[in-house]
Amino acid sequence: MIKRLTLGMVLMLLASSAMAQMVQKAPRRAARAQVPLTLQLLNQRIPEVRYDQADLEAVLNQLADLAQVQIQPRWDKLEGADVRRDTPITFTAKDLTFQQVMWLVMKAAAGSSDLTLAYRMSGNLLILSTEEDLGKDVITRVYDVADLLLQVANQPLPTNETSTGLGQTSTSGGGTSIFGNTQTQIQQQTQQTNPGEATPEMKALIELIQETIDPDTWADGRGGPGAPGHIRAWRSQLIITNTILVHQKIAGYVKAVGAE
Repeated sequence: MIKRLTLGMVLMLLASSAMAQMVQKAPRRAARAQVPLTLQLLNQRIPEVRYDQADLEAVLNQLADLAQVQIQPRWDKLEGADVRRDTPITFTAKDLTFQQVMWLVMKAAAGSSDLTLAYRMSGNLLILSTEEDLGKDVITRVYDVADLLLQVANQPLPTNETSTGLGQTSTSGGGTSIFGNTQTQIQQQTQQTNPGEATPEMKALIELIQETIDPDTWADGRGGPGAPGHIRAWRSQLIITNTILVHQKIAGYVKAVGAE
């Protein structure tokens, strides 16, 4: 059975070994320069913050100054969900990333209710609102997954009904990987296949995304015809249409046109 991992988690695991190889081959400064501004800001460390019944608006202003980020709450949507500017925030965080601190803020602001807050960020602009509000925005993005497919193809074969990586499954006593092809084989398949026709590896990746990333949002998956999500393969790229929140789960953030 496929383990329920989000694609973002898988990408982080696969990227760790790839990044180690890049650092050996190139100066650290060059590798760091390739990181988009949005991810640099989200992943920066916040040394320590302590809040004891602090107003939400004051907390957001302080974090904006600490992280050098513009935070724009949609107060009309937040207040409509009973999250006010003076909502009390209490927590302590030490040596966490900015995005981790933001999740703590959102959890504290929502309190014990079933409300879920969310944000989307592009460049140094962060929009904070409710999940329902941001979930209405549907966009299309193109993802090049060639490196991901090759990384997965090189992963060791799991055994005994376990899953250790994206798309790797097995049955008791052994099994086969759906991404078992070598780099040369994948390249040959991509060249021989109609560009708009997904290879077996791409089909398996699409199916895994639809099963693990908000399954109810995919029109040709569990969500049915009325759902907003669609995925189409083109050579080694995936053209994905879905809500901003789904894109954030896939890539970690949403890059706006013209923004880093």
